[in-house]
Amino acid sequence: MKYFYTDHLLFRMGLRDIPEEFPREIYQHADERYRDMRTGRKIAVKRVEFQGRVREMAVVYEEEANDVRLVTIHPLKQGQKDQRITNGRWQQL
Repeated sequence: MKYFYTDHLLFRMGLRDIPEEFPREIYQHADERYRDMRTGRKIAVKRVEFQGRVREMAVVYEEEANDVRLVTIHPLKQGQKDQRITNGRWQQL
């Protein structure tokens, strides 16, 4: 499988000082997976240690044959995941 980091993902990683291995690690070892019903993209969520705290981090991705395009990454705010599930935006895969 080949992994591709979008320019947007690289920009966000630099902006938030996210380690280079995080997006692939979160994708490969996700605790939960969702589909964003607004965008149609998939989301991998994993609890990771980030900036001295353990928190949930989300990676938005697209899969095609043997390729994975990692689109963006961001730490989830308290309650953000639950709110998106409750309002139907995210559906568990």
